[in-house]
Amino acid sequence: MCAKVRRPDTNLDINKNIACIGEAEALEGIKRGLADVGAGRVTPLEELARAFQKKHEIPRPSR
Repeated sequence: MCAKVRRPDTNLDINKNIACIGEAEALEGIKRGLADVGAGRVTPLEELARAFQKKHEIPRPSR
């Protein structure tokens, strides 16, 4: 986990702060994704795959 972001004194500090910002953004994205799942705002994989195959004219695999 990132420590409190402080005013950078060196390039190393700047890189650490950039990494912490990236980590915070990633965690926020995960939280939004989990909220979407909880609220039912998701597309089943099978439905997504069918739509993708149709859009890109990919033949369905035979079973």
